[in-house]
Amino acid sequence: MIDSNFIIYGYYNNEYFEEGYDDEESYQEAIQRFSSVGLNAFEPQNINSLLQTIISQGTQS
Repeated sequence: MIDSNFIIYGYYNNEYFEEGYDDEESYQEAIQRFSSVGLNAFEPQNINSLLQTIISQGTQS
C-alpha cells in the first residue's frame, strides 16, 4: 500500500487497487482498515527501489 494525498494505491488479493478519499478523516479510517488486514504503507525510502523493480519486470515481459 502506498498512501498519497488522500489516495491509497496498493495490491491485495492478487489485484491492484486505487481508492481516493475526500477528507483526512475518511483517509485515516481507510488506512486503519487496511492496517487491520495486514496492509501497511511502504516507508518512503523503499518506494524508489520498489518502483525500479516493477519497471524492470515490466520491460522484461
